[in-house]
Amino acid sequence: MWRGSLPPTWYEPSFIATGLAGIGLTVGAFMSIQRRRLPWIMLTLATIPLVASVVLTVRAV
Repeated sequence: MWRGSLPPTWYEPSFIATGLAGIGLTVGAFMSIQRRRLPWIMLTLATIPLVASVVLTVRAV
């Protein structure tokens, strides 16, 4: 539901930062595919920025 106003000023920078963190962890997981557990740890950690992005979006609306 759009209220017709602009998003808060904190929304875009924090959304971009969490997105970059998630992408960085995902890329790192694929780059470390030769290791046994490291890719799984990094992919698990990549879910934290994903959840943070959802929370930020809900709070901005």
